[in-house]
Amino acid sequence: MKNRTWLAALALAGAASMGNAQGSGTVPPPPDTASGAVASTRDAFVLDVQAPDDIRLLLTQHLDLQRYRTLTDLSDDEIARLMRQAEQDARQLIGTLGYFSPDIGIERQPGLDATSTPVIRIAVAPGEPTRVADVQITFTGALADDPQAAALRAQLQSGWSLRHGDRFTQTAWDAAKQGLL
Repeated sequence: MKNRTWLAALALAGAASMGNAQGSGTVPPPPDTASGAVASTRDAFVLDVQAPDDIRLLLTQHLDLQRYRTLTDLSDDEIARLMRQAEQDARQLIGTLGYFSPDIGIERQPGLDATSTPVIRIAVAPGEPTRVADVQITFTGALADDPQAAALRAQLQSGWSLRHGDRFTQTAWDAAKQGLL
């Protein structure tokens, strides 16, 4: 019984849609959002990231603040909160590239007039990247004391891909750990 009701509803919906297309000669087009007739194309703010290319790309793609750009009903308090959070988010993201002491400045510049969009500018001076100073791989348990495992221990230690002087990044760290396993 349920299947027949469902099929009947589907058939009626299909017939109604065909009737509309046959009556006017065309199927009505979807609303034109590009023209602004249905949705506004003006963003709440423009995000301007001033940083070296790798950092600018990372922040532009992954900063949470970017998601709120199209919400035009944000209050000044909410934008201020998002800007404070953006600094914390930026620090975490930049840290994945090995920059753990960046100078980050965030400011909001109002639009020049009522029709222009405000700008949130994030300026990043990353500082020096963190470099690997020392690598020590030690073993505990049965593997540490087994003379027959000496070759395996040496292979694991020499196979560690993050070497002295290398720039520390989250990607390099993850790859080194995965290579060890």
